[in-house]
Parts: sequence; C-alpha cells; structure tokens
Amino acid sequence: LHHHIYPSTTTGQPRNAVIYTPPGYDLKAAEGYPLVVLLHGNGDDQTAWTEVGRANQMLDNLIHQKKISPMLVAMPYGHPVPLEEKRKSKDYGTRNNQAMTAGVVHDLLPLLTQHYNVTQKPAERAVVGLSMGGGQAIHAGLSHPELFEWVGAFSAAAPEGTLKEQHPELAQGILSDANDNRKLLWIACGVDDSLLGRNRKFVGELGRLAIPHQYEETKGGHSWPVWRDYLPKFLEQLFR
Repeated sequence: LHHHIYPSTTTGQPRNAVIYTPPGYDLKAAEGYPLVVLLHGNGDDQTAWTEVGRANQMLDNLIHQKKISPMLVAMPYGHPVPLEEKRKSKDYGTRNNQAMTAGVVHDLLPLLTQHYNVTQKPAERAVVGLSMGGGQAIHAGLSHPELFEWVGAFSAAAPEGTLKEQHPELAQGILSDANDNRKLLWIACGVDDSLLGRNRKFVGELGRLAIPHQYEETKGGHSWPVWRDYLPKFLEQLFR
C-alpha cells in the first residue's frame, strides 16, 4: 500500500489517497495495469477500504487464486467539500459528488499516470464505491463514460429523481456514443438497507431509459459484511 498526499486543482488543497499495487508489480511492464478507483462511505476516509474492508488482503487472495487479473486500486479521500459543511448545506451531496468527479478526473488520474504503470484505456478502468462512494461512482462513471467502462455501486446514495431533469451531467453521459461501450453497470443493495428504496427507484429510472445494468438484492443491511461480499463479486467480473 502506498499513501499519497497530492495537490488538487479542484479544491486548491492537498488531497489524500491510498494506492494498492499487486504482488509482483512491475513498473516497467509493457502493458499498464488495469485500474479500479474504489470509493468509501460518508464519514470514513481513504483508509476505510483497507483498514475495515480488508480490500488489499482480498485482492491479494483473488489474484493468487487467479480469479482476477493483477490490478491497481486507488482509494482517494471522498470529501473534497469539507465534511463539516454538510451540516450547513442542503446541497452538500450534489456539490461533493461534482467535486469528487472533477478530482478523480483532473487530479487522481494524472497522479496515477505520472507515478504508476497504469492503463489509460477506458476498457480497463473501473470506478466503484459504497454508500456515498457508490453515488460518487455512479456520478463519475455515468458522466465520464469515455474514461470508465466499468461502474459499480454498493448500497449507494444513488441519484434521485429523473436523470434528464435533475442530473443533466449524467444524462449527457448516458446519451453519448461512449455510453454504448460500457461493459458493466453493477448495482447491489441489501434488503434491510435504509437506502433500498432509493436504489430501487434509481434502477427503475435506468430501466425507463433503457440503460443496460445489473441489479442484485441480497441479505443484510448497511454494513461492512455486505460490502466485503460485494467487492469480490464485482472484481471478478472486470476486464474480461
């Protein structure tokens, strides 16, 4: 695991990220490694997926078992808009999603390209997250289909309302030609999760717009045992 503090053109403040490199990582390999941007939930930070989610151990095991290809996983801090502003702002989620997408596109991806042997092919890039991070993954992935062809959302704070009217930046991405290249939009939520209704409504909106996706409902609520189960399910579908 590598810990980075890097400058951000989006926020004007230093940003934090944890980067996982796979066993046998080769900086000089001819082909850049596939990339997963993995996002955390509200109130957590860039260490949550490794310290609580055990994502690095899971990745090591899946690679060893040859269930997934070696890949880089970037885990940035998910509150480019300071968390303390949430108590003061009714539109915090919208502003934070927009800033997070901008930060991934303009700050994180260039950082990775500069310091790691990582792909620049959208067919080998995924963005995925849980809860707040699931909403951010949807926002980044759907608004930038030219950058990410694999998108996942676990127990997501999914977009609410009609995409075309209330989330025009997502609708623009959905209606672009690049959207046709998306390999996977995978959404999962526990049946005891407080965000279940929100996910069902979002999936219904995707169906109404004929946006290809996969949706799963499972046992469990809004908790780490559920997300630890979802992550390998998602990873094992990638880059086929």
